[in-house]
Amino acid sequence: MKTPNRSSTGASSLDRRRFTATALGATALGGRAFGATTALIAGGFPSLSFAKGPRVVIVGAGAGGATVARHLSAQLGGQVELVVVSGPSASYVPPFLGKPLLLGESGPVLPPFEMLFAGLKLSLVAGTAMAIDRSGKTLKVRQGSATTDLAYDILVAAPGVALKNYGGETASLADPHGACWTADGACNAMIAGVDALPQGGRLTVIAPPQPFRCPPAIYERVCLLAHRLTITNPGASILILDEKDRYPMQALFEAAYSDYYEDMIEWVPLEFHGGVTSIDFENGLIETDFESFRSDFIHALPPQVAPDFLTAAGLGDDQGYCPIEAATMRSGRDQDIYVVGDASAAGEMSKSAGSAIVQGKLAAEAIGEKVTGRRPDTETGTETEIVDKCWSFVAPDDAVRLGGRYRPAGDHFAALEHFTSNVEDPAEIRQENAREARLWSAMILSEIYGVDL
Repeated sequence: MKTPNRSSTGASSLDRRRFTATALGATALGGRAFGATTALIAGGFPSLSFAKGPRVVIVGAGAGGATVARHLSAQLGGQVELVVVSGPSASYVPPFLGKPLLLGESGPVLPPFEMLFAGLKLSLVAGTAMAIDRSGKTLKVRQGSATTDLAYDILVAAPGVALKNYGGETASLADPHGACWTADGACNAMIAGVDALPQGGRLTVIAPPQPFRCPPAIYERVCLLAHRLTITNPGASILILDEKDRYPMQALFEAAYSDYYEDMIEWVPLEFHGGVTSIDFENGLIETDFESFRSDFIHALPPQVAPDFLTAAGLGDDQGYCPIEAATMRSGRDQDIYVVGDASAAGEMSKSAGSAIVQGKLAAEAIGEKVTGRRPDTETGTETEIVDKCWSFVAPDDAVRLGGRYRPAGDHFAALEHFTSNVEDPAEIRQENAREARLWSAMILSEIYGVDL
């Protein structure tokens, strides 16, 4: 493996003026002591009485949903009845924990939800959101084979993304070719498939069209897979079939392909294949508009949209995501619904855990104002500035950074500045980036759940 020869050019500095929220360490939205009142409801639902005040139902217990729940519990206490629909199980495997697996390292281990939310004034429902009746203000939730309508006064939707097959229909990728892209722990199966690649074989990674969750992560994953193959199968090759003609930090990743992996990685942009039309995982055949590609293992990252229960309720746009009022994350289609995180149409702001945390705090503040009747800060929509940043490995001890500053601008977040690592950054900076990247997953989980891991 070659060591890159880099100059001493440093990363650019930021002129930081006023930030009311950042991806790691945002301004607090209010807080006070609260008792251990969390309840896990695995086979039923809370009382439909609103005796405790308005009911706020939160769909999703990941970065966005957990942030809203934690801040509303601290901010409003017993003034609202908080219910979190956590998904079909009472545990969560963050998507970014696939990174330590690829590096051969251990990552943070999350306890069950009832422990993560211990001390918060809320009820947990282990179920799946199926449909919204906006006129009746109910959420249909499935638990096993049963469904029940859960009433709400305010609904917060933070469900992440839904996956689509290349061809349009809903994807079912819980097999060895699984996406390893959602909170279902499918990464072990994907890694096993890569490890079973015949000597000198081909791995094909299919990168989806925009917009999708965490845009640089696919190309980071290619680098980590290539690193793994340089050890276990140095004659193997990786083909990237991209549904785009360019991608974030392209120059940085292409430099890494050359510096570390020589001729192992080939990138084929959309203009050269015309678009993926079908994938035969079993026989390793990918059809595109222009030609067919054969592979020994296919790792397809699916096209992504907001989940069907949101779009079927009329909350989506023609791109498959949900318009919002950026300063509050309130739905552009319904004043009693807030859409946080990946499912929202947030403009130039990336779909990342850091973005979901910031958006969750904005939503919690807005809901607090709605419930208590507090007058909103008149500067919120014009002065709030948000910093979001993330790290991507290109080799085990070499990582690059991407980030930006954003401001709410009506129905979207507008970018004030983008910043990335420099291709010529010295090794010391890249090694420090790698150190920060290893700390990031624990830091972000602490920010989401308020616990030290």
